[in-house]
Amino acid sequence: MRIRLLNDSILSVKISNEIKLETIHRGFLLTINRRKELLEQIKELNKQCQILHEKNQTIKENNQNRFQFNNKLEKNYQQQIYDEQNKQKELRKKIELLQKQS
Repeated sequence: MRIRLLNDSILSVKISNEIKLETIHRGFLLTINRRKELLEQIKELNKQCQILHEKNQTIKENNQNRFQFNNKLEKNYQQQIYDEQNKQKELRKKIELLQKQS
């Protein structure tokens, strides 16, 4: 009788250990699968970041080109205004000279 109780206890411990081992194994597999999912998400996010970085670089280059173009335009317009003002001054002087001569 005592041996049977011991055998039953041993069997009970074995079953309990197998259940614990199976639980640990499932948890381990879940952890591995979750890590795989997270690694895939990280890869995808890295791809998206790279795309955004490239777009950002393109936008920066475009902005810089526009800024340079606008500066050139502004200088050109300022020069045109200056030239036009000088023409007007010259014309005024000529008009004044003509008025004095008349």
